[in-house]
Amino acid sequence: MRVLISPMETFFFRDARPFDRGEGWARGIFPPLPSTFYGAFRTAAISQNCALSEYYSKDNPIEEEMGSPTHCGAFSIKSIALFDGISPLFPIPLDLLQSGPDLEPLEPCRDHVISDVPFPLYVAKSVDLDIPAIPWLEAGELRKYLLGEPIVKACSHDPLVEELKTGIQKDRERGNAEEHMLYVQRMLRLKDGYCFAIEAENITGVTDRGSLKLGHDGRVFSYEKRHRESNCQSLNIRQEFINQLKKNGGNFKLIFTSPAILKRGWLPGDAGSSDKDYTWLQNGLKIKVESAVIGAPMRVGGWDMKQKAPKPMMKAVPPGSVYYCKMEEGDTGALFDSLFDNNLSDGDPELAKQGFGHTLIGVRNN
Repeated sequence: MRVLISPMETFFFRDARPFDRGEGWARGIFPPLPSTFYGAFRTAAISQNCALSEYYSKDNPIEEEMGSPTHCGAFSIKSIALFDGISPLFPIPLDLLQSGPDLEPLEPCRDHVISDVPFPLYVAKSVDLDIPAIPWLEAGELRKYLLGEPIVKACSHDPLVEELKTGIQKDRERGNAEEHMLYVQRMLRLKDGYCFAIEAENITGVTDRGSLKLGHDGRVFSYEKRHRESNCQSLNIRQEFINQLKKNGGNFKLIFTSPAILKRGWLPGDAGSSDKDYTWLQNGLKIKVESAVIGAPMRVGGWDMKQKAPKPMMKAVPPGSVYYCKMEEGDTGALFDSLFDNNLSDGDPELAKQGFGHTLIGVRNN
């Protein structure tokens, strides 16, 4: 089920870096972490079905579907995308390079990187993208990419408008502005026609339409369920992918469209005979990572409402990261069904249910 989420005002999503008023610029992230949406829907379910004290009690009436303060329920988020009214938009895979209107392949950067991994490494030239400049790939172009076909243009969408907000901290007792406590926030606004598209499962605990509070200061967003719609349904590449995988010896790409928390930091699965083992087992499959294009790690944290303390800080593989893989053992159909439009965050299965580690796989031509 697709749920469309539209902001009613400007918004700001904090990253996990600490920030105090008076430090100048407050920088955020976009899109927000999957846990931001997950928590907002759980909060909406509480407000619509029970009192907060009931949610924290042993007689929690929404525990089966929406979970409890200590664990997730049946409700889960599969994928998060932008939506322009026609097509879902996904973060661009990092092995594509935006150079003017055209896309060019990345070049290996072994001479500029010190690393002990035994395969080529790649770095995108535009590694320090400003928040409004994040490239987005619409579903039609993403389908071409996953099938190894050339893409003409990726960054044809510019969905964000930046609005600067200046603030200053006030003294709580006197109400006066405190000296040296001026700060600037980079507030964002979605342009007309754009919204978030969340693909969710087991979300009957909230009404078909309603409002959510998201991000810094609890900004108001409206939501609407769209039954029988899916973010990745239009990609429809299963048979073509299987046919090409049989021809190229099991080579494929694994793409993360949302941050992923993995057991070995940047690698999924348990280490084999040594930490230098770049293979992992997945549902009867043996997969080897032969190269990767990975962005800078993201910090994932949050606030524990029950413990009233910060959650442990974790590092996540950022969206858009691409792994060049080879299936050494297993069935091609099982590979597709296991990794296409599913969540791989084996560092914390609860986070996978919240939408972390959404994966797609595609044809690898090299």
